[in-house]
Amino acid sequence: MQVWWNHGEWRLGRTNDYYFTHKGENPLLAPWQPCAHPEFANAAAQGQAPPTFSVLRADALSLDFTAAAAPAAQQHLTLIRSAAEASVSVGFTLPAAAYPLPGTKSECPWLGIFPSGSTALCNKDGWYRCTAERDCEEFQWDGALFPGRGSYTALVVPRGGRAEDPLCRLDFAVEVL
Repeated sequence: MQVWWNHGEWRLGRTNDYYFTHKGENPLLAPWQPCAHPEFANAAAQGQAPPTFSVLRADALSLDFTAAAAPAAQQHLTLIRSAAEASVSVGFTLPAAAYPLPGTKSECPWLGIFPSGSTALCNKDGWYRCTAERDCEEFQWDGALFPGRGSYTALVVPRGGRAEDPLCRLDFAVEVL
């Protein structure tokens, strides 16, 4: 089961096989309704929706750029932040084309967060080098440098490159409890 935002509503289920939908801003709040879409509703979704959902891990974001690189990928992530000032644990996996990572930190590509549709960083200091030490491991992104509620794009940009020509990209949203 997955919970995701698509076409103006939260959905619980699988791709094109929805059990419940929610039109509110925060998916952790009621009301969730059985999906009424004539083509994609799962017949097993009858009666009441689950009363609540639990956040398994707030303040953690896993950016799998290998999945985003697949042509059929329609991945959209939502980060749930416990508070606007909380630091975020970020992990990333880069596509094979980005490897091997250069031997020195200054030669590595960098990871930045941009408002959706923009090539200006959310925070001019809000970027990190994609070093071998950070690859597939989590690191702490300072809460003051991480954006609040909204829609964003994570870009991996080659050293000396431009945000307009990233190595890879991944869209995600941020919700604050």
